[in-house]
Amino acid sequence: MIFNIKQYLERININQPIEANKEGLFMLHKAHIYNVPFENFEMQFNQKFGLNHDFISDRIIRQKKGGLCFETCMLMANAFDEIGFKYRKYLARVHTPVLTPATHQIFIVELEGQNWLFDIGFGAKGPRMPILLKHGTVAEYSFHSTKIQKNNIYGWIVSIKENIKPDADWEVIYSFYDHLATSEDIEMAYHYTMTSNKSLLKTNRVASLPTKNGRISIRNKTYTEVKDTLISTQDIDSEEDIFCLIKNKFGINLTINQLETMRSNAL
Repeated sequence: MIFNIKQYLERININQPIEANKEGLFMLHKAHIYNVPFENFEMQFNQKFGLNHDFISDRIIRQKKGGLCFETCMLMANAFDEIGFKYRKYLARVHTPVLTPATHQIFIVELEGQNWLFDIGFGAKGPRMPILLKHGTVAEYSFHSTKIQKNNIYGWIVSIKENIKPDADWEVIYSFYDHLATSEDIEMAYHYTMTSNKSLLKTNRVASLPTKNGRISIRNKTYTEVKDTLISTQDIDSEEDIFCLIKNKFGINLTINQLETMRSNAL
């Protein structure tokens, strides 16, 4: 297993050395979420390789595709190791659109005596910066806000609010406990995500990416774009239309045959 930190940083458009400090942590997070889409268009094909480091590196770094949280977190853990960040791997329970088992991978990064939630794998609705792991912390952008709270039942709860309406409500996206996730835990969560009929990612084709003032996403045959206070949706009529969207909007190159294979395996 060989990880090339220079190639990874170039993939996320960072062209300078990163230091193991707060500035470096925030820079890594921002660069990754805006350049690597959350997507599962080849998930069934990828399943046979499992969490294979060389395969995932080739897909995301060299082929410039996106990935699931487990895949992007594998590369980020490599980057953390190279740069010198201290981190722990956790698994979170997704709350929207339905409550799931603990199948979303996140990091807790220890920096200068403080713990930071670091999440690059939730997609466009996920946190847009590292969040201080402290009850009541709120991280705000003009478009998107994230809040973290301690809860007696679910441990830590992470909520988001898209400020496209003056009366926008907080939406719980996931929760997690202060329990380290072992490699075996992550393998099991990955297996559930890839194979269970209750896994939303097994039965839906999705892609999402945050933008400066909004987000873009595909869910099966619907493309959604949110910008400032405007929301637009577009029905996707053909595989050719999906091909164009994921290439032009998300920077992902797939063939029509790959898309059709993905559809026949997932739906």
